[in-house]
Amino acid sequence: MKKLFITLLLLINPLLSTSLKYFLGGDLGFGLEKLELRTDNVKQYEIPAHSYDLTINGGVEQFWDSDNYIGGRILGEIGMGLDTPKADGTHYAGIFTFMGAVDLMLDFIQLDEVDFGVFGGFEYGIVVLVSKDTYKGYELSSQTHSAFWRFGASMEIEDEGRLEIMYKAPINPLSLPDKVNGMTQHRVLNGGKVLVGYKYFF
Repeated sequence: MKKLFITLLLLINPLLSTSLKYFLGGDLGFGLEKLELRTDNVKQYEIPAHSYDLTINGGVEQFWDSDNYIGGRILGEIGMGLDTPKADGTHYAGIFTFMGAVDLMLDFIQLDEVDFGVFGGFEYGIVVLVSKDTYKGYELSSQTHSAFWRFGASMEIEDEGRLEIMYKAPINPLSLPDKVNGMTQHRVLNGGKVLVGYKYFF
């Protein structure tokens, strides 16, 4: 796995130094979403929702200057939790996420034992909403292909790990279509998310 991460970084940036840091981490997330129900890709209904989830992630980060101010990272994420769309009552459903992400990092305040910085990047993957309920002839379960912009702030503690807060902003999510009574149905889960987490270096 480490060889795969190193190979990806070499392909993205040829100016890497030797200070690679591998990490494992977790995030607690809260999302304010909406489940869009579409026929022939025209929105018919919109159901407000909110989610709570736990994300496990891992990857590698790299700083490109001798003072460790500017760097980047690649990571993968697997998340699971609970989503509660509202439609004629509360429909509890499981939510699962499978994402890959790339971030640019800037640690602009460096103290003896703590570094403060910001980061931003892009991620893409699949968000799966698992539910047995229906609404006006639409199944609430969905598989949404989602891309997000990522923005956040971090605090590196004694070169052992990073404490982070982050916001994910969605970019034009799409769903896999289904044929129902000769019509194409789409069910798209769309919305931003706030996460708080920690990444441990090893």
